Amino acid sequence: MQKILAISRPRFWMYTLGPFLVGSVSLFGFPYHFPLEFFVFLVYFTFPANIFIYGINDIYDRATDMLNAKKQGYEQVLKPEYDGMLRTVIALSNIPFWIYAVVVLPPVALILFAVFVFLSWQYSAPPIRAKAVPFLDSIFSGFLYIVPGAVIWAFLFNAWPPMLAIVGGFLWSFAMHAYSAVPDIQADREAGIATGATLLGKQGILAVCAILYALAGVIGAMYVGPFAYIAGGIYVALVGVSMYKKTPAEVLGIYKLFPVINTVIGGVLFFLLVV
Repeated sequence: MQKILAISRPRFWMYTLGPFLVGSVSLFGFPYHFPLEFFVFLVYFTFPANIFIYGINDIYDRATDMLNAKKQGYEQVLKPEYDGMLRTVIALSNIPFWIYAVVVLPPVALILFAVFVFLSWQYSAPPIRAKAVPFLDSIFSGFLYIVPGAVIWAFLFNAWPPMLAIVGGFLWSFAMHAYSAVPDIQADREAGIATGATLLGKQGILAVCAILYALAGVIGAMYVGPFAYIAGGIYVALVGVSMYKKTPAEVLGIYKLFPVINTVIGGVLFFLLVV
């Protein structure tokens, strides 16, 4: 089970849980009496949602993972003999929550929840396998990681989230995914997988990331004030430093900082919305 837990990437759980928490407080501040459904989906967007995302990813990415230095130590290559157990864990940890969602979520929230499940599945799996289609990979990921916030918003407030806020979150998430593909460029090319990063190259995709982070900061400032400019500036600076790195391993070194930076910035954002 330790291997299964590792496949769920606990350091990345905040990428689904963070938007969920921000979405729950971003209109009226912190509601001190959340309904039971809030806590159920709070649990879902930890291990169950992430073993679904990354478990499917590891099953269908074995060819490129074998060539990827990022999988050596920082992540791991899933051996074929674990596929059956992993599929079972994914089903047992997700299907009960999906049934619960169908029962308790209002139509708008249920549609958004279904979008999350679809994007998580088809990002890695055929027939779409978005991760192997240049720019569609980042589009899928861009929506995937902001949908949890939209789900809880739609449930608690019975409304669609503000579209501009969705756009800002999408730009940030798109840039985050595009950046994460930079250390994979060499391995993806060797495995014959096309991504936005393999198409534009390191410098080209990093330039796109810098622009998108800057735009996300500008949009974010409309909701949380000057802090969004600070956050956007931090991400643009990290991208700028990455442009001067020569090897995938050096870029990976910066990439490893992102879970901590994202958690800290997300925590500050949550606090600003609560108060």
